[in-house]
Amino acid sequence: MDHDVVSVVSRRVSGPMLELSGDVGLGLLGTVVAVGGSLIATGSLRTVFGLPVVFFLPGYAAVSALFPESPNRTGRDVPTAARRVALGFGVSVTLLPLVGLALAVSGVGLVPSAVEGSLGAVAAVGFLVAGWRRSRLASGDRFHVPLRRHARRIHGWIFHQRRVADRVLNAAFVVAVLLAVTTLGYGLVVPAESAAYSEFSLLTESESGDLVAGGYPTDLIQGESEQFVMAVENHERQRVQFVVVGELQRVDPATGGVTERAELRRLSQGVGDGETWRPRLSVDPPLTGENLRLAFFLYTDDAPGEPNSASADEHLFLWINSTAPEAETGTANVSTTGNGTANVSTTGNGTANVSTTDDAGSESVPTANGSAGPAAGNVTEPPAANETTATDGNATAAGTATSGNETGAENATATTTATVTTTATVTTT
Repeated sequence: MDHDVVSVVSRRVSGPMLELSGDVGLGLLGTVVAVGGSLIATGSLRTVFGLPVVFFLPGYAAVSALFPESPNRTGRDVPTAARRVALGFGVSVTLLPLVGLALAVSGVGLVPSAVEGSLGAVAAVGFLVAGWRRSRLASGDRFHVPLRRHARRIHGWIFHQRRVADRVLNAAFVVAVLLAVTTLGYGLVVPAESAAYSEFSLLTESESGDLVAGGYPTDLIQGESEQFVMAVENHERQRVQFVVVGELQRVDPATGGVTERAELRRLSQGVGDGETWRPRLSVDPPLTGENLRLAFFLYTDDAPGEPNSASADEHLFLWINSTAPEAETGTANVSTTGNGTANVSTTGNGTANVSTTDDAGSESVPTANGSAGPAAGNVTEPPAANETTATDGNATAAGTATSGNETGAENATATTTATVTTTATVTTT
């Protein structure tokens, strides 16, 4: 009795659906399965479920709702089954940006789950409207796909054979066709998985603050740090602990071997799959010279005591020049009159110029030149001076200049008709 009730209900529900709108019924069922699968599944399987929702089902549902009648029973230009399939793809592509615009305006955003859910809702509503409109037409005027008749043909072709061998061969042929179509579809919609890898690149920060690959500083000065930015992209399909080691190396140009190395810093960070880590390293060169090699080594999990390109997962090289800071220079000018004292202040490596004038009023050219060291400020070079008087013509003055760390004294003696003695005191700081 129960079996009879189930059979009657099944025939009353499935029979009209198959005869009225077999494509609509399958479309509605396929929409529910595809949307549910795309929301639950992940990776490649999600792509398999999502593609029909995005590129076919909404358009076919819209076409079915607009044209419920059969092309053989009306004078309208009603698309045939083949044209309906083609229009399904075209209309779906047209609906996709409209749904995306609606999601953006509503504030939801272009989230994949929201896009697939919205397109699935459009398809479901379209199939329901198509079924309702077909039910209002006469049986001969409705467009329908006779699934029951096709199913009976396939069933008879497989099972209504006299020989068992024919039945087995027909069934195997149907299974082979289904497997071939499934495999081909999967290969078209699912990209092949690439090998796990990581990307390692060297960047610099531009004046606008953007990170660019290029414009690296190559002339470095000791005591002045230059910042380098690296980018580590994880495509290992799992979370990885990365270690970056920076080194400055002196390389023998003849052999290419490293003759001297100075480790700068080690940086470590755990990076998730699909994420990017951008470590920053300030480089103050501990070595000086030309054609030094700035090396960056990338390791996973741990790095050895002496890293090199052979043991590293990835490595980057940048050739630089490193120089020591330059000494500062300065100049001080001093003039004296008669028997007088002059104080001179210099900074860094400087030159002190001293000129004297005797009691008779004649002037001389600069009489002392000296240099002062950057730390002590010493004047060390002996001066020379030419003195001219009004009565005697030319007279020559010779003198010496010495200085200590803070104060220096210069004595100059001029020989003329009368002897003129001038004293200059030079103080350097």
